Amino acid sequence: MAEKPLYKRSREQKAIEALIMFPTIKEAAAHSQLSESTLYRYLNNDDFKESYRNAKKEIMRGVSNSIQMASMIAIRTLIDVMENPKANAMARVTASSKMLELAYQSHRDEDVYAELEDLKEMVEAIKGSKVNDF
Repeated sequence: MAEKPLYKRSREQKAIEALIMFPTIKEAAAHSQLSESTLYRYLNNDDFKESYRNAKKEIMRGVSNSIQMASMIAIRTLIDVMENPKANAMARVTASSKMLELAYQSHRDEDVYAELEDLKEMVEAIKGSKVNDF
């Protein structure tokens, strides 16, 4: 990809930030001080779309990391309630039930990921194969 002038990258970066922050093109245009037609033109550009997609992925990685960190606290809370003999019986049952549900989901997810990895290896083996059956 050819190097773009600094001012162009700056305008595109402002557009990406605004498109991520605001739900509509109109609001993003107003915030970024770019016209709606400019934003639509950017969104039809493959390089811009890739940059925009990468920016959204990076944000979602951060969100995912935050959720994972908070989930450890949530699990510890569930365990504390579940193990606390002084806690309300209904709270203990609910916490225990949730822990079983999470354990099952985790086990199922591990199975799905393992199967996905097996499929990826099969696809790679097929791609790498020079044998022609026809």
